[in-house]
Amino acid sequence: MTIIKKLTLIASLLLVIGLIGGVVTLSKVNNAWTTEETVIDDTSFHAIDLTTDNAKIDVLPTTEEQAKIVISGNEQNYTLSSQVRHDILEMKVTDQNRKWFNLFPTSYAITIYLPEKQYESIKVNSNNGTVHVQDLDANIFSAQTKNGDVVVTNMKSASIAATSTNEDILIENIHDATENITGKTTNGDILLTASHVDRNVDLSTVNGDITVTVDTEPTSANITTSVTHGDVTLFNLDTSARIFGGGEHTIQLDTVNGDIMVGK
Repeated sequence: MTIIKKLTLIASLLLVIGLIGGVVTLSKVNNAWTTEETVIDDTSFHAIDLTTDNAKIDVLPTTEEQAKIVISGNEQNYTLSSQVRHDILEMKVTDQNRKWFNLFPTSYAITIYLPEKQYESIKVNSNNGTVHVQDLDANIFSAQTKNGDVVVTNMKSASIAATSTNEDILIENIHDATENITGKTTNGDILLTASHVDRNVDLSTVNGDITVTVDTEPTSANITTSVTHGDVTLFNLDTSARIFGGGEHTIQLDTVNGDIMVGK
Protein backbone atom coordinates (compact mmCIF):
# COMPACT_ATOMS: atom_id res chain seq x y z
CA MET A 1 0.00 0.00 0.00
CA THR A 2 1.46 3.38 -0.98
CA ILE A 3 1.92 6.21 1.50
CA ILE A 4 -0.87 8.22 -0.18
CA LYS A 5 -3.32 5.33 0.17
CA LYS A 6 -2.35 4.85 3.81
CA LEU A 7 -2.86 8.53 4.54
CA THR A 8 -6.22 8.46 2.75
CA LEU A 9 -7.35 5.45 4.78
CA ILE A 10 -6.28 7.06 8.06
CA ALA A 11 -8.05 10.29 7.14
CA SER A 12 -11.24 8.38 6.31
CA LEU A 13 -11.14 6.54 9.64
CA LEU A 14 -10.63 9.79 11.53
CA LEU A 15 -13.55 11.34 9.66
CA VAL A 16 -15.85 8.45 10.61
CA ILE A 17 -14.74 8.64 14.25
CA GLY A 18 -15.35 12.38 14.23
CA LEU A 19 -18.84 11.98 12.80
CA ILE A 20 -19.75 9.37 15.41
CA GLY A 21 -18.42 11.63 18.15
CA GLY A 22 -20.48 14.48 16.78
CA VAL A 23 -23.62 12.38 16.75
CA VAL A 24 -23.06 11.26 20.35
CA THR A 25 -22.36 14.83 21.49
CA LEU A 26 -25.38 16.21 19.65
CA SER A 27 -27.59 13.49 21.08
CA LYS A 28 -26.44 14.29 24.61
CA VAL A 29 -27.09 17.99 24.08
CA ASN A 30 -30.51 17.64 22.47
CA ASN A 31 -31.79 14.69 24.50
CA ALA A 32 -32.51 16.44 27.78
CA TRP A 33 -33.98 13.84 30.15
CA THR A 34 -37.38 14.88 31.48
CA THR A 35 -40.24 13.20 33.35
CA GLU A 36 -43.86 13.54 32.25
CA GLU A 37 -46.85 12.39 34.29
CA THR A 38 -50.29 11.74 32.83
CA VAL A 39 -53.27 10.96 35.05
CA ILE A 40 -56.17 8.98 33.59
CA ASP A 41 -59.35 10.59 34.93
CA ASP A 42 -61.66 7.90 33.54
CA THR A 43 -61.78 5.04 36.05
CA SER A 44 -64.35 2.87 34.27
CA PHE A 45 -61.85 0.56 32.52
CA HIS A 46 -61.44 -3.12 33.41
CA ALA A 47 -58.65 -4.03 30.95
CA ILE A 48 -55.25 -2.65 29.94
CA ASP A 49 -53.63 -2.56 26.49
CA LEU A 50 -50.17 -0.97 26.30
CA THR A 51 -48.08 -0.76 23.12
CA THR A 52 -44.61 0.81 22.89
CA ASP A 53 -41.63 0.94 20.54
CA ASN A 54 -38.39 1.23 22.50
CA ALA A 55 -38.79 1.50 26.24
CA LYS A 56 -38.22 -0.09 29.60
CA ILE A 57 -41.67 -0.81 31.04
CA ASP A 58 -42.80 -1.21 34.64
CA VAL A 59 -46.45 -1.90 35.49
CA LEU A 60 -47.17 -1.56 39.20
CA PRO A 61 -50.16 -1.21 41.54
CA THR A 62 -51.17 2.00 43.30
CA THR A 63 -53.54 2.80 46.14
CA GLU A 64 -54.75 5.85 44.21
CA GLU A 65 -58.14 5.70 42.48
CA GLN A 66 -56.77 6.88 39.14
CA ALA A 67 -54.21 5.31 36.85
CA LYS A 68 -51.04 7.24 36.12
CA ILE A 69 -48.49 7.07 33.32
CA VAL A 70 -44.96 8.29 34.05
CA ILE A 71 -42.55 8.61 31.12
CA SER A 72 -38.89 9.50 31.59
CA GLY A 73 -36.95 10.49 28.50
CA ASN A 74 -36.58 13.19 25.90
CA GLU A 75 -40.08 14.56 25.32
CA GLN A 76 -39.16 15.24 21.69
CA ASN A 77 -38.51 11.53 21.11
CA TYR A 78 -41.96 10.11 21.85
CA THR A 79 -45.68 10.74 21.67
CA LEU A 80 -48.25 9.36 24.10
CA SER A 81 -51.85 8.61 23.23
CA SER A 82 -54.33 7.18 25.72
CA GLN A 83 -58.05 6.60 25.80
CA VAL A 84 -60.66 4.43 27.49
CA ARG A 85 -62.66 2.57 24.89
CA HIS A 86 -65.02 -0.36 25.46
CA ASP A 87 -63.85 -0.63 29.10
CA ILE A 88 -60.21 -0.90 27.92
CA LEU A 89 -57.51 1.61 28.83
CA GLU A 90 -55.53 1.83 25.60
CA MET A 91 -52.08 3.40 25.78
CA LYS A 92 -49.64 3.79 22.92
CA VAL A 93 -46.20 5.35 23.18
CA THR A 94 -44.57 5.91 19.80
CA ASP A 95 -40.85 6.49 19.37
CA GLN A 96 -40.29 9.54 17.18
CA ASN A 97 -36.57 8.82 16.98
CA ARG A 98 -36.75 5.50 15.12
CA LYS A 99 -33.91 5.55 12.62
CA TRP A 100 -31.94 3.04 10.66
CA PHE A 101 -28.96 4.08 12.78
CA ASN A 102 -29.70 4.60 16.46
CA LEU A 103 -27.04 4.56 19.16
CA PHE A 104 -29.71 4.60 21.89
CA PRO A 105 -32.33 1.93 21.04
CA THR A 106 -34.08 2.13 24.43
CA SER A 107 -34.74 5.84 24.58
CA TYR A 108 -37.20 6.20 27.47
CA ALA A 109 -38.72 4.46 30.47
CA ILE A 110 -42.42 4.00 31.18
CA THR A 111 -44.03 3.28 34.54
CA ILE A 112 -47.75 2.53 34.63
CA TYR A 113 -49.48 2.75 38.00
CA LEU A 114 -52.80 0.89 38.09
CA PRO A 115 -55.44 1.10 40.85
CA GLU A 116 -55.64 -2.02 42.96
CA LYS A 117 -58.59 -3.97 41.59
CA GLN A 118 -59.26 -7.05 39.51
CA TYR A 119 -58.82 -6.56 35.78
CA GLU A 120 -60.21 -8.72 33.04
CA SER A 121 -56.94 -8.55 31.12
CA ILE A 122 -53.57 -6.79 31.05
CA LYS A 123 -51.68 -6.80 27.75
CA VAL A 124 -48.20 -5.32 27.24
CA ASN A 125 -46.48 -5.26 23.86
CA SER A 126 -43.02 -3.73 23.40
CA ASN A 127 -40.65 -3.76 20.46
CA ASN A 128 -37.45 -3.29 22.48
CA GLY A 129 -36.97 -3.15 26.21
CA THR A 130 -37.49 -5.01 29.46
CA VAL A 131 -41.05 -5.56 30.67
CA HIS A 132 -41.61 -5.83 34.43
CA VAL A 133 -45.07 -6.42 35.92
CA GLN A 134 -45.66 -6.95 39.61
CA ASP A 135 -48.39 -7.41 42.25
CA LEU A 136 -51.43 -7.10 39.98
CA ASP A 137 -54.70 -9.00 39.66
CA ALA A 138 -55.85 -9.83 36.12
CA ASN A 139 -57.79 -12.79 34.80
CA ILE A 140 -55.63 -12.86 31.67
CA PHE A 141 -52.10 -11.46 31.48
CA SER A 142 -49.77 -11.34 28.48
CA ALA A 143 -46.44 -9.59 27.86
CA GLN A 144 -44.40 -9.59 24.69
CA THR A 145 -41.09 -7.98 23.74
CA LYS A 146 -38.55 -8.64 21.02
CA ASN A 147 -35.36 -7.57 22.75
CA GLY A 148 -35.56 -7.53 26.52
CA ASP A 149 -36.37 -9.54 29.60
CA VAL A 150 -39.91 -10.27 30.72
CA VAL A 151 -40.26 -10.31 34.51
CA VAL A 152 -43.60 -11.27 36.05
CA THR A 153 -43.73 -11.22 39.85
CA ASN A 154 -46.52 -12.08 42.27
CA MET A 155 -49.31 -11.98 39.68
CA LYS A 156 -52.80 -13.23 40.46
CA SER A 157 -54.00 -14.46 37.07
CA ALA A 158 -55.78 -17.48 35.68
CA SER A 159 -53.60 -17.30 32.56
CA ILE A 160 -50.07 -15.91 32.19
CA ALA A 161 -48.21 -15.66 28.87
CA ALA A 162 -44.72 -14.16 28.46
CA THR A 163 -42.82 -13.96 25.17
CA SER A 164 -39.39 -12.59 24.28
CA THR A 165 -37.33 -13.09 21.14
CA ASN A 166 -34.00 -12.32 22.80
CA GLU A 167 -33.37 -12.33 26.57
CA ASP A 168 -34.75 -14.13 29.59
CA ILE A 169 -38.18 -14.81 31.02
CA LEU A 170 -38.70 -14.81 34.79
CA ILE A 171 -42.07 -15.80 36.25
CA GLU A 172 -41.99 -15.92 40.03
CA ASN A 173 -44.26 -16.19 43.07
CA ILE A 174 -47.31 -17.08 41.03
CA HIS A 175 -50.68 -17.19 42.78
CA ASP A 176 -52.18 -20.61 43.46
CA ALA A 177 -55.21 -19.77 41.29
CA THR A 178 -53.12 -19.59 38.11
CA GLU A 179 -54.20 -22.39 35.75
CA ASN A 180 -52.12 -21.81 32.61
CA ILE A 181 -48.54 -20.53 32.21
CA THR A 182 -46.82 -20.02 28.86
CA GLY A 183 -43.27 -18.76 28.37
CA LYS A 184 -41.43 -18.62 25.07
CA THR A 185 -38.08 -17.14 24.04
CA THR A 186 -35.52 -17.83 21.34
CA ASN A 187 -32.28 -16.79 23.00
CA GLY A 188 -32.58 -16.77 26.76
CA ASP A 189 -33.27 -18.70 29.92
CA ILE A 190 -36.70 -19.32 31.43
CA LEU A 191 -37.15 -19.42 35.20
CA LEU A 192 -40.44 -20.28 36.90
CA THR A 193 -40.94 -20.31 40.66
CA ALA A 194 -44.25 -21.26 42.25
CA SER A 195 -45.65 -23.12 45.21
CA HIS A 196 -46.67 -26.01 42.93
CA VAL A 197 -47.02 -27.04 39.26
CA ASP A 198 -50.45 -28.63 39.37
CA ARG A 199 -51.38 -26.46 36.40
CA ASN A 200 -50.82 -26.43 32.65
CA VAL A 201 -47.33 -25.16 31.80
CA ASP A 202 -45.72 -24.68 28.38
CA LEU A 203 -42.15 -23.32 28.38
CA SER A 204 -39.84 -23.31 25.37
CA THR A 205 -36.53 -21.78 24.31
CA VAL A 206 -34.00 -22.50 21.59
CA ASN A 207 -30.81 -21.40 23.29
CA GLY A 208 -31.14 -21.40 27.05
CA ASP A 209 -31.92 -23.30 30.23
CA ILE A 210 -35.36 -23.94 31.72
CA THR A 211 -35.58 -24.02 35.51
CA VAL A 212 -38.80 -24.69 37.42
CA THR A 213 -38.61 -24.43 41.21
CA VAL A 214 -41.57 -25.42 43.40
CA ASP A 215 -42.27 -26.15 47.05
CA THR A 216 -43.91 -29.56 46.54
CA GLU A 217 -44.13 -32.27 43.92
CA PRO A 218 -47.27 -32.21 41.76
CA THR A 219 -50.19 -34.43 42.71
CA SER A 220 -51.59 -34.89 39.19
CA ALA A 221 -49.34 -33.84 36.31
CA ASN A 222 -47.70 -35.22 33.18
CA ILE A 223 -44.24 -33.71 32.62
CA THR A 224 -42.68 -34.16 29.19
CA THR A 225 -39.48 -32.57 27.91
CA SER A 226 -37.51 -32.18 24.71
CA VAL A 227 -33.77 -31.43 24.68
CA THR A 228 -31.30 -31.73 21.81
CA HIS A 229 -28.10 -30.67 23.55
CA GLY A 230 -28.39 -30.67 27.33
CA ASP A 231 -29.44 -32.54 30.47
CA VAL A 232 -32.84 -33.09 32.08
CA THR A 233 -33.53 -33.51 35.79
CA LEU A 234 -37.08 -33.96 37.07
CA PHE A 235 -37.29 -33.99 40.86
CA ASN A 236 -33.80 -35.46 41.26
CA LEU A 237 -34.25 -38.10 38.52
CA ASP A 238 -32.35 -37.99 35.23
CA THR A 239 -35.35 -38.67 33.01
CA SER A 240 -37.11 -36.86 30.19
CA ALA A 241 -40.66 -37.52 31.41
CA ARG A 242 -42.57 -38.22 34.61
CA ILE A 243 -46.22 -38.77 35.50
CA PHE A 244 -47.60 -37.84 38.90
CA GLY A 245 -50.99 -39.14 39.97
CA GLY A 246 -53.53 -39.18 37.17
CA GLY A 247 -51.52 -36.78 34.99
CA GLU A 248 -54.34 -34.25 34.86
CA HIS A 249 -52.14 -31.23 34.12
CA THR A 250 -49.81 -31.04 31.12
CA ILE A 251 -46.32 -29.64 31.62
CA GLN A 252 -44.30 -29.31 28.40
CA LEU A 253 -40.70 -28.07 28.56
CA ASP A 254 -38.58 -27.70 25.40
CA THR A 255 -35.08 -26.43 24.62
CA VAL A 256 -32.59 -27.14 21.87
CA ASN A 257 -29.38 -26.01 23.52
CA GLY A 258 -29.67 -26.00 27.28
CA ASP A 259 -30.58 -27.90 30.43
CA ILE A 260 -33.98 -28.52 32.01
CA MET A 261 -34.43 -28.80 35.75
CA VAL A 262 -37.67 -29.22 37.71
CA GLY A 263 -37.47 -29.59 41.46
CA LYS A 264 -37.65 -28.12 44.92
